Amino acid sequence: MHELSVAQGVVDEILGKLGDVPVTKVRLAIGRRSGVFVDSIRFCFDLVVEDTSLAGAELVVDEPPGNDLRIVSVEVVRTCAAPAAAATTPG
Repeated sequence: MHELSVAQGVVDEILGKLGDVPVTKVRLAIGRRSGVFVDSIRFCFDLVVEDTSLAGAELVVDEPPGNDLRIVSVEVVRTCAAPAAAATTPG
């Protein structure tokens, strides 16, 4: 199944760049003439993200004309550091 290797490649690329940063959304552009079946990509994506920081991420697929296949954007959850203990002044 070609789409499984495409989905795995997308996930590997994101994990390689972001590591364990939790991902909430992935947007792909898959050209209508690319030969890639979007429904199959959706199914395969859900399989390959299991047990990764992409688990539960929403997959959004744009289908422009042409044969492009690219990662358009990735949305992540950035956790902020805990607030520093600050001295308070009497008011």
